[in-house]
Amino acid sequence: MVERLYRQHRPSFLAWARRHYPLNEEALLDVYQDAVIILYQNVVEEKVTELRSTISTYLFGIAKNLILKKLRQQKRTPLGLDEISEVAVAPQFVQRSDQEDQQHQMRQALNRLGDACRQILEFFYYYEYSLEVIAERMAYKNANTVKAQKHRCMKQLEKEIGSRR
Repeated sequence: MVERLYRQHRPSFLAWARRHYPLNEEALLDVYQDAVIILYQNVVEEKVTELRSTISTYLFGIAKNLILKKLRQQKRTPLGLDEISEVAVAPQFVQRSDQEDQQHQMRQALNRLGDACRQILEFFYYYEYSLEVIAERMAYKNANTVKAQKHRCMKQLEKEIGSRR
């Protein structure tokens, strides 16, 4: 099954990634292979029991995060607005860039939180798990305990975001 998944989505991933990221074919194939492995591990470890998107969207999302991590490590970024002449930048692209910058700041702030906080917020906001499900998955006493912890985590996240501005 994993091999079929790998072969089925590889051509579309490579076409998509070549258009969007400045990595060579070998690096893209490495990223894609790692993304498939992560997807498989997430299913086996039951981190993913239900998808709210297609499998290819989920797989490409994993790969995109791996690519961005690789580019950060190389101190390179995808073609950005600073590489395009100011005259050619349409307002909607500037707005998108602002949103991407905010998302980047949010990811950095989340990464500075502890694992438990990051996981609670991810479960609640990204996967839309109920407080009861989070309590069960993370071995908390009950949903009220998770609710209180989530509140503390949100305050910590707000402080992290505020301190970086």
